[in-house]
Amino acid sequence: KRWGVEFDSSVTIASVIERFGRGCCECGELILEEHSLKANQLGPSLDHVIPMSRGGGHVWSNVELVHLKCNIKRWNQMKGMKADARQ
Repeated sequence: KRWGVEFDSSVTIASVIERFGRGCCECGELILEEHSLKANQLGPSLDHVIPMSRGGGHVWSNVELVHLKCNIKRWNQMKGMKADARQ
């Protein structure tokens, strides 16, 4: 456990791309490899379906690949929650 939740250190951006491909699970667009080279809003980010701040683990069943901008937009809300519902 890390940060009070289940944590699998094999779950990395690179391993998620290798397993599932480069499609953003939030907007559906492709995450281009050249955007992975430096911090970039269009670069890859791991999204926790149930946010770690809400008890979701850093485990295969709770992560998906998204653009950094898509991840920031959703913040710590679970899928389907509106961004204006932030608390």
